[in-house]
Amino acid sequence: MIRPSVIAGSWYPGDPKELRKTIQSFWEGMSIKPVSGKVRGLICPHAGFPYSGRIAAAGYWLIRDLNIDTVVILSPMHHWPPAAYIIHEADFYETPLGKVKVNQTLRKDLISAVRIQTVREENEHSIEIQLPFLQMAVPSFTILPIMIGTGDVSAGAELSEALSGILDKESTMVVASSDLHHLDSYEKVTRLDKEVVRVLETMNISEIRKRLERADCTVCGKVPIAVALEVCKSMGADRFKVLGQTNSGDVTGNRGNEYTVGYLSAALMEK
Repeated sequence: MIRPSVIAGSWYPGDPKELRKTIQSFWEGMSIKPVSGKVRGLICPHAGFPYSGRIAAAGYWLIRDLNIDTVVILSPMHHWPPAAYIIHEADFYETPLGKVKVNQTLRKDLISAVRIQTVREENEHSIEIQLPFLQMAVPSFTILPIMIGTGDVSAGAELSEALSGILDKESTMVVASSDLHHLDSYEKVTRLDKEVVRVLETMNISEIRKRLERADCTVCGKVPIAVALEVCKSMGADRFKVLGQTNSGDVTGNRGNEYTVGYLSAALMEK
């Protein structure tokens, strides 16, 4: 079964040559300093390429040509979720750059370890938007795509535990697909995003959960972020590195009381 693209040609280029050229243009002139240590995970935004593509590209620039067997992609489910955790029944996800194989062994192991709903159809964009970057950056890989339908940050601990028990840390990387705050104020998004990044840099799971559970937190992938941090820590990650940060107001120039969305690219590293 193939899960076809639902956003190619709208959120990102649908023509393979144009898509490759666009991602390459994001990477040109990247000034991120080389890092020492193992990249265990990434946090990357999932808006359309014109808004967050360059920021997302910063994360994938960091892992170019690494030997990664499997990428676990954790995303929120923006549409009405049928369960707390959801996974597509597909054998492959398709983009204009080709098919990406789903790791069926890990999929079965996860279904055995935690209650998860399988679906045959969905229109979630936040997993798919990561795939062209991965296809350009990593020579060969499979994915374990997990959509999260709960907003309960603490409840995500059961998924963290399940993943930590089935993943091979030496061949796996975790991606949390998430935008930051969504508010009708550039100033508030800027301020609250800085607060969230500061607590993420501590790598303190209890403090991170506490901050993401606040009533004023509109980070759409707060559960994926918390799960990714906890899983990556179990794999040895002990350092958080910001690779790029902006918001839609910086992109469009509208920095008033317009609807604004924050974007972050960060790496979870092991020294």
